[in-house]
Amino acid sequence: IMDNKDPILAGLARIEAKQDKILERQDELDAEIREIRQDCRRSAAIAGGLSGGMVAAGIEFIRIKFGG
Repeated sequence: IMDNKDPILAGLARIEAKQDKILERQDELDAEIREIRQDCRRSAAIAGGLSGGMVAAGIEFIRIKFGG
């Protein structure tokens, strides 16, 4: 292995280390985004189910109210 006393090689080593850190952090962010998407889908499904139930109950109430 070459001696890192050469400033160019030292600079390249620092750049490589920074890139490794950036890629690691990007993987962590991707995992967080996947988790947020799952939470959003779950929340949307729950909200959709509740809204649908409220609409169905409202329609049934109107039907009963008008003797249908």
